[in-house]
Amino acid sequence: MRAIIKGKWFVLLAWIAVIAVLFMSAPNMEQLVREKRQISVPEGYSSTLAEEILNEVKSSENSGNELQTALVFHRDKKLTEKDFWQAEKAIKQLEKDKSELGITSILTHFNQEELKEQLVSKDGKTILVSLNVTANDREAKDITNALYKALDNVELDHYYTGNWLISEDLVTNSQEGLKKTEGITVVFILIVLLLVFR
Repeated sequence: MRAIIKGKWFVLLAWIAVIAVLFMSAPNMEQLVREKRQISVPEGYSSTLAEEILNEVKSSENSGNELQTALVFHRDKKLTEKDFWQAEKAIKQLEKDKSELGITSILTHFNQEELKEQLVSKDGKTILVSLNVTANDREAKDITNALYKALDNVELDHYYTGNWLISEDLVTNSQEGLKKTEGITVVFILIVLLLVFR
């Protein structure tokens, strides 16, 4: 015991070395989170409800690396004629840039009037548009950025949702959480060691 107390700085350095080796040899937790993607959104949330509606409207399933995506236009008050015009303008913009964005199909009541009852909310505050997007070896973040950039000039509040977007957000948040946890753990261990061996 006396030897440990005399060589406390050596013991402290040894612990720091062990922590560093473990830290470097540990599996990449961020990559594991990205690969496993075990997290899912519970039923009853707006994103899962939107997906259910789109599945009812759309008869064919996603194939290959196509990503089913919902484009949602929304206001807290009932949408005006100008809002509907803005939404239609946005969809025309997406149709124009379809190949560049990797969009394979767009399902909207603007092109098929009979879908209005299903794709426009009863309270008139929300418009839903179904998109199929091909990944083409792009990262989810790149696809998302391209889709939002395509509608930069649209003033009506809008956002994209879908399982792949939600999964990407959850993975990103999990990775950030893991980084913080790793940092806190290392700092905590060092503080404990300094307190014990001072």
